[in-house]
Amino acid sequence: MSAAGGAPPLYSEGPPLGHTGGFDEPTCRRCHFDQPINDQSTRVLVGGIPGTYVARERYRITVTLHRPNLGRGGFQMAARFLGTKQAGRQAGTLRSLDRRVQVTWDHSTGIQYVEHTRSGSVVTKPDTVNLGILLSCDACSLMPAAKPRLTTPFLNY
Repeated sequence: MSAAGGAPPLYSEGPPLGHTGGFDEPTCRRCHFDQPINDQSTRVLVGGIPGTYVARERYRITVTLHRPNLGRGGFQMAARFLGTKQAGRQAGTLRSLDRRVQVTWDHSTGIQYVEHTRSGSVVTKPDTVNLGILLSCDACSLMPAAKPRLTTPFLNY
């Protein structure tokens, strides 16, 4: 951001690590303070999350962002354990299904993040961005579903 108060960085290639809004992380509002997160006109749908994860199973998770007059939209998500001795630690492995989503690692915390890329932030049909993610529980035993923490900045430009 410029010192003169110009537009915030757009992060069309993906947000900085650790901005999901969960586990004491900041949200995308740290940089995108000019737009509200998930205001009343916004719909964020996350599909494919099971009630219980099963070892060696894979789950296709979809993220759909919808807002009137949407120019671009993005997200960042992490899959972590909740309510166990492992609370906050990485749960499963996230994988991209195409070039519209990328996976990044915070090597200092061991947390994996999945987020939009430049091509993934582009509207796929009027006012909508659709993205797909694969969650693999290769190293997990039966574990309760941990709701992924998701932040979604919606940009109109």
